[in-house]
Amino acid sequence: MLVINERRIDAPVARVWELLTGDFGDISRWAGAVSASSFVRDRPETLVGGTRSCTIVGLGELREHVTECDPSTLRLSYDISGMPFPVRVASNDWQIRSCPEWTVVTSHMEFALTPIVGALMAPILRRQMRKAVDRLLEEMAYFVETGTVHPRKTTSRLVEQPAASRA
Repeated sequence: MLVINERRIDAPVARVWELLTGDFGDISRWAGAVSASSFVRDRPETLVGGTRSCTIVGLGELREHVTECDPSTLRLSYDISGMPFPVRVASNDWQIRSCPEWTVVTSHMEFALTPIVGALMAPILRRQMRKAVDRLLEEMAYFVETGTVHPRKTTSRLVEQPAASRA
């Protein structure tokens, strides 16, 4: 199953590439659904071979192992482990292209699903993943364009805190 999302960001391509790759281990800083993130080991110089751990609200921990990071083609790819049933294998391929006055970011997420249950759930999973990545791209654009986190990120942090710590 392939899910493709695309978003125009009103910022230079270098700023978008830096957020996607330079801050790869710190996606939780700006992504609303990611409550914690870090490199599993030290950050590799080229990112290739590095693994990021992400704690996703309502989903748990995922691991994203970088398989490609090419600044000349503005492409970042990684395999995702820890996805819930019925996803057997998942990957994401980010591509960035510069337009005269903005940047276009495209996510190509590919999922291999279990044969029977996966086939039945594919339409629902496709909608859920498209919506989740649309939100992520919206938050990325907001952060790059304004330098501040999307209001949804602030809200998601409040939801995760125990009631006693919010008093």
